[in-house]
Amino acid sequence: MELVGAVMLCCAFFFLGVVASRSEKVICDRIYALGKLVVHIRSSILATRIPLSQIFGGYEDNVLNECGFLSCINNPVSTEDYAKRWQKAVKLLLLPKDAEVSALGVGAELGRCDLKTQIEQLVYLEKVLEDCLKEQRRTLEGKQKVYKSVSLLIGVVISILLL
Repeated sequence: MELVGAVMLCCAFFFLGVVASRSEKVICDRIYALGKLVVHIRSSILATRIPLSQIFGGYEDNVLNECGFLSCINNPVSTEDYAKRWQKAVKLLLLPKDAEVSALGVGAELGRCDLKTQIEQLVYLEKVLEDCLKEQRRTLEGKQKVYKSVSLLIGVVISILLL
């Protein structure tokens, strides 16, 4: 009976490690999804010059929907401008600090400056997000292994101590 309890404890800790490792992948997915949105905004502004409400209203992405980003941006009862909605939505993504700071900086000027400046800012944000995504993906596999291994090791140590 004690052995079954020890195995269950190890499995529980391993499960916690798996959950923690998946959170690292979620960050990569969110950076990638925001990068796709930035490219979409840039190409829409450049090609058609349609208003932000139509750009955001017609955009769909599962990752950005799940975290609440698109619903915050597309909130029909909000009286705030898109720059303030963008800031709230970016905070929901829980991005790494450098990507978040860059996204917030670009979002503060969203729809408020001339076309050339907006395009330059969106290109800058796209580059920052690409660099951040490369860094996250580079460390992702190692972090996932560490989370799983350490959590299993903690489970084994606690099981041994309790036996």
